[in-house]
Amino acid sequence: MSIRVWLVTTGEPFPMAGSDRRLMRAGMLAKHLASRGHEVTWWTSAFDHLEKRHLSRSSTAVEWLPGVTLRLVRALGYRRNVSLARMVDHWLVARRFEELAEAAAPPQLILASMPTIDLAHAATRIGRLYGIPVVLDIRDLWPDVYLELVPEWMRPVASVAVGVLRRGVRSACKSAFAITGNAPNFVEWGLRLGTRAPNRYDRYFPFGYSLPQASEERTAAARQFWRDHGLSRQHDELVGCYFGSIGYQSDFETIIEAARMLSGSSVKFRMVFCGTGDRLEELRHKAAVPEVVFTGWVEQPEILELMSIAQFGVAAYWSHSGYVGNLPNKPIEYLAGGLPVVTCLSGFLSDFITEHRCGFSYDAEDPGSLARLIQRLAGNRQQLQNASKNAREIFQRSFDVNVVYDSMVGYLEDIVASTSTEAREIDKVVAVE
Repeated sequence: MSIRVWLVTTGEPFPMAGSDRRLMRAGMLAKHLASRGHEVTWWTSAFDHLEKRHLSRSSTAVEWLPGVTLRLVRALGYRRNVSLARMVDHWLVARRFEELAEAAAPPQLILASMPTIDLAHAATRIGRLYGIPVVLDIRDLWPDVYLELVPEWMRPVASVAVGVLRRGVRSACKSAFAITGNAPNFVEWGLRLGTRAPNRYDRYFPFGYSLPQASEERTAAARQFWRDHGLSRQHDELVGCYFGSIGYQSDFETIIEAARMLSGSSVKFRMVFCGTGDRLEELRHKAAVPEVVFTGWVEQPEILELMSIAQFGVAAYWSHSGYVGNLPNKPIEYLAGGLPVVTCLSGFLSDFITEHRCGFSYDAEDPGSLARLIQRLAGNRQQLQNASKNAREIFQRSFDVNVVYDSMVGYLEDIVASTSTEAREIDKVVAVE
């Protein structure tokens, strides 16, 4: 049975942004739904969050794949991730989504991501309006995490704003047919905010990932790119890597200081940061040692080649509420490439890599702890090889894109089938009466 599904998710890369941009949760779920014969409409902002540019002059619809339509919603855009302009943009996207959604043919199910708060709230309002089951997929604990990001002296004022935003999240959680998330703690958080008892559809699905393949030509170019940076598979130095946003979500300073402590020692070590963000130039200036490399933005073939060169990936998230109970997508990408995860994050991620012996922990904000760990790993390559083997195995069992999203598609099909059956039963009762 073919079903009509709306995915309401913004902030993710999507096909119009370029062929080398990897898909994330909504994009991969859309492809899997379409491969099973379902009709998908993916509502998202027309503003590219990563490159900070508009992708269309107005709100528009674009066919991506047979069975998948992108509905791009135009708003203002913004230059900085942490800004009032971004909050206004999110509000406008949600309002315009509601206007466009009310004029569109309704789906049988909506899966809305949270964040953004405004868009998640709007999706549940549309669900109530048309009697459509809405699955709320919680990926970040907005707005609770805001209080941990502002200076302590600002928190009394910020808490007022957070209280207002929380009303929108609480309403969305209460109105949703089911709550999902990428970690158990996120589902529990949504249930608490919605003051609702769990039902059989409240469950977590981790981020799924598919390790892409690059052409021989692009692989050769990527290999040369890293040779130009003094890195190759043949070198015997220990290499750590990070690829993603260079912003405020991670403690980059501790990594830089640990590398500085090892500079000039007998340990041959290099830490490579790939990505752009608000703090790139600041951190590049702070590093100023040959052991630390900031490359800026790189494409997927360069990332794949770097994962074949490196021996571990770093997940240096601050121990905020949005990360402690979370299994973010970055560690899963590392596992896909057979890279053990090195992290200072306490909670779910630390417990996970310890249980499955696919990574190592160091003490948060302690460069000496990280430097000692690097020294130990440099002197025990067999331990790294064992962790690498475990990383690949746990990825294939739990995080492979087909494992995760085939399960998620089956879950959505079950919701539509069950709610359709309930509706038919109600119709029968009404007809008899």
